[in-house]
Amino acid sequence: QFLAFSSTLIAMFALRALFFVIEDMVNYFDLLQYGLCLILVFIGLQLIFAPYLQLPASSLCVLIGAVFVVCILGSRIKHRGEE
Repeated sequence: QFLAFSSTLIAMFALRALFFVIEDMVNYFDLLQYGLCLILVFIGLQLIFAPYLQLPASSLCVLIGAVFVVCILGSRIKHRGEE
């Protein structure tokens, strides 16, 4: 029970700090807000279809990382085109 409480407490503090980091990143990279939306929709669909479909954790991490990279690179390319 102590382990569950302490891990929840640490996750709450880390998540709060992470929100500020992501907010700054969204302000810096224009397309990142759409990437975050896509990630949240994918996670929601995964939760809905969890009884029927099991995806390995490694593929989910790769997908989330790929969405972040594509959105950040797309934002950089978009800003280069505007200059």
